[in-house]
Amino acid sequence: MIRSTLILATVTLLGIFSLESFAQENQFILKVANYNVKGLPLPWLKHKKRFPKIIEDLKKLDEEGRGPHIISFQEAMSSKTKVLHENLNFPYRAKGPKRKFLKSNAGLETLSRFPITSHKTLAYSRCAGFDCLARKGLQYLKIQIPGVPSEIQLINTHMQAGPGKKGYPKDSRTKEVRAHQAAEYMSFLYSQAEQDLPLFLIGDFNFRQSNELYAWFLALTGTDNVAYQCAVELECAGSEDPYRIWLKLIDHQFYSNGNNQLTIRPIHFETLFTDRKNTDHDLIMVHYLISW
Repeated sequence: MIRSTLILATVTLLGIFSLESFAQENQFILKVANYNVKGLPLPWLKHKKRFPKIIEDLKKLDEEGRGPHIISFQEAMSSKTKVLHENLNFPYRAKGPKRKFLKSNAGLETLSRFPITSHKTLAYSRCAGFDCLARKGLQYLKIQIPGVPSEIQLINTHMQAGPGKKGYPKDSRTKEVRAHQAAEYMSFLYSQAEQDLPLFLIGDFNFRQSNELYAWFLALTGTDNVAYQCAVELECAGSEDPYRIWLKLIDHQFYSNGNNQLTIRPIHFETLFTDRKNTDHDLIMVHYLISW
């Protein structure tokens, strides 16, 4: 009860001020979103009906001044998902690992309002169950925000799903595969990412904070989890009960400052479209205050 009261009071006080009022000289508020859109290449998912509604929801955020500068999708595998980038106002676009032989593409796509200056991909070498029908992996981007003195780095990923779903192997197998994918993720990160640049690690990781892989991931990436900071350390505006959200999240945003002159601090965290009418995931939205 005390925790809920403190969270509500903090959110109320921060909510009095427009988020844009935080941005002063040598500051910029970056809005980043990740969203699993359930765009599997399956005809019974009714993509023609769902995707126009997803577009409508995202456009409404823009009209309200709440839309993201960068949005990363997962499960955007179906060709029907092309309507997302065709109808949303993002001039820059990059996709994850492409389809190969009988496997579909990774379903990863990032749209940005700012120039994408570099893009690399990695398809994971292991999978289990239905996940083996797609080339799940990651996409790495460097993005230049006009007026900000250095680029930022972003990695979008979708890791092994399951267990608990029909068609997936037992728990030990899915955990083993996901751990191997995380190791490949780390290897890519260490070899490709630049230590001096800010780093955002986002996507559908399919592990919760109660999973040992979560703690391992935090330790080896040297990042902070936005939901944890907003839930436990009460540093953000946004959702009224981020602690409850943090406990069950599998869609995450992790971040680190890098070693240059930029300082990154999340100031707003929320989950949107929680009725899940158009997909089976919430949209994760985070506002970061970048200072230099």
